[in-house]
Amino acid sequence: QACARCPESPAHPAMPAKPTSTATSGAAPLLRRDAVDPHVLESVRGSQAGRDSPVCELIQDGEVLIAVLQGGPWHGKDCENQLTWDMFAGLSTALDKAEESQSALVITSKGKWFSNGLCVEAMEPRHGDAADEYVETFYRLLGRFLSTPVPVVAAINGHAFAGGFLLAMSCDFRVMTDGLGLLCMPEVDMQGRVQPGRFAAADRQMLTVLQNKLPPLMVRDIMLQGKRLAPQEAHLRGIIDDIVAPEHVLPVAMMVARRWAAKQPATFGVLKREISRDAIAILDPPRQSRL
Repeated sequence: QACARCPESPAHPAMPAKPTSTATSGAAPLLRRDAVDPHVLESVRGSQAGRDSPVCELIQDGEVLIAVLQGGPWHGKDCENQLTWDMFAGLSTALDKAEESQSALVITSKGKWFSNGLCVEAMEPRHGDAADEYVETFYRLLGRFLSTPVPVVAAINGHAFAGGFLLAMSCDFRVMTDGLGLLCMPEVDMQGRVQPGRFAAADRQMLTVLQNKLPPLMVRDIMLQGKRLAPQEAHLRGIIDDIVAPEHVLPVAMMVARRWAAKQPATFGVLKREISRDAIAILDPPRQSRL
């Protein structure tokens, strides 16, 4: 069900509730020397274990909108960017802003993790319908990444496990550090913490994200072996478009985003949606009332 426990990650706390508000913060530092007035548009805040930092900060830099993930759990200066309700809100807001301004969107983070996936505790049976809604919302969000008419680039600065890997695979292009960072779907090795079939559509949706971008034998290796892919192998096998030095991940991702932002927006959007039409129908099906 696309939750992850990267080997560097300790036990996770309970997941916070849905976000109730957003806040705007001050100016951001320049991201490149020739940037034209990059500025923070919005910051989505949530439960951060006493931290005042937002879980997702949106920075506009010309024709590119950058979503910087910085959600807990925290380990010193590093954060896992667990995909909580607050993070869903931040990513949804990023898509809204990018579509409104017809900007390309870059998703990134800082430190060891790009994202360490969903919250295991939030999917426990004791949460009932709330657990089902949590998982359903995640896959609908991935469906929106596939259908949004703007180019989306994942600037993968570190580990992308399970749901974090699926988030990256739902982007149009992927630039990754050639240093610390692994890609993995670890469910097969999680010793029963994630039960297949626990959620009605999630197993199919999880595979759909991978099958939409990768050949069958690669999906087999990723899912049934729990294979951990280093950047070099991921690039060789076509999962990652570019691998670069850690300090170049964001600049290169922005260069890629600008290149594709120059395409005719309406045409790009139609073609992009058609490429993933079948996957979108599975990830974001018509809503049904709960009994």
